[in-house]
Amino acid sequence: FQLSTALVLDVSGSMVDSGRKPQLIAAVEAFINTTESDQEIGIYLFDGRENLQTLQPFTSNKELLLASVATLNDYETVDPSTNLNGAIVRGLALLDSEALEHQDLTFGGTLAVFTDGTDQAGRVSNSAAVAAVESSPHSVYSVGLGGEADSAHLASVGKSGAILATDVDELSSAFEDLAGSIRAQTAGFYVIAYCSPKRAGRHTLEIRLTGTNARAGVEFDADGFDSGCDPSDFVPSSK
Repeated sequence: FQLSTALVLDVSGSMVDSGRKPQLIAAVEAFINTTESDQEIGIYLFDGRENLQTLQPFTSNKELLLASVATLNDYETVDPSTNLNGAIVRGLALLDSEALEHQDLTFGGTLAVFTDGTDQAGRVSNSAAVAAVESSPHSVYSVGLGGEADSAHLASVGKSGAILATDVDELSSAFEDLAGSIRAQTAGFYVIAYCSPKRAGRHTLEIRLTGTNARAGVEFDADGFDSGCDPSDFVPSSK
């Protein structure tokens, strides 16, 4: 598995000029310290500019992540506007690129977007951002702060979960909840190995969850199948 989370943070004028940076830094540090050690995190910033600003590319090195977050103390906003919807679309594109880098693995991508307001830049419409989220294979969480955040829109783009902190003192607990939700979600990844007795033709394998109506099916072509398969062949080496 390759588990990658793009953490996209609002550093627009409303966030930086309000003096909330110390609380945001503490919240992001709590998030990093709460995530699993094998999960890679990339930290990206947005204000009113078109493109995301890279604070830290994807890494599982928590010391490196925490050191990068500490540099936010000296961060100054370039464009005080808020390109929230553009940040969502750009964040999903980042995860698409990351997935292509790990095509040999089962990829679990997560976009986590934080904002204290609404989209002001107007580069991407609300409906376009929602459409991008709904068509994406990645999980998307949103975290909003204060009464200026558009809770309805954040719920629409946060298809995997939307968290609202009513004031800045709740920010750390909101990010800890976010980390817990991502951890619970990624714990649901499984590899199922099956050795088929079929030796030719197309067939459908259906998996059912006992005691529920949950089921999933996959078609496979058995042409060329032969003996010698064992489920233990699919178990990763412990070395």
